[in-house]
Amino acid sequence: AWMGFGTGLLADCFLATPFGLSALTYGLVGWAVGSLAGRLLRPGWWVLPATVLAACTGGVLLFAGLGALLGEDGLVTGRLLGVAAGVGVLNASLGPAAFAATRWAVGSGRREAPLLEGSR
Repeated sequence: AWMGFGTGLLADCFLATPFGLSALTYGLVGWAVGSLAGRLLRPGWWVLPATVLAACTGGVLLFAGLGALLGEDGLVTGRLLGVAAGVGVLNASLGPAAFAATRWAVGSGRREAPLLEGSR
């Protein structure tokens, strides 16, 4: 949640939306994903892509919805669901590779079940 909030503040520096909107959205999505991840006992190979798909799609919809509540015009349009689904599918397809690259860069030798169960 804190990483999402900080990343959102950085994104807000470059967007023409109300300052803090991205921070709020990313923080809420990070909190929701963190709360869900703590409740999973035995995640399967599909959990990581499904979580990324739901979080990214929900995050785009939440960003547009909160922006509309704050008076931003043009965020909630007829294309919103298509954009949200496209962002979710693209990120879900790249999520496992990004997770593996991050794990490699950090140097964690721990083997994670969601990435390895599908390749056995």
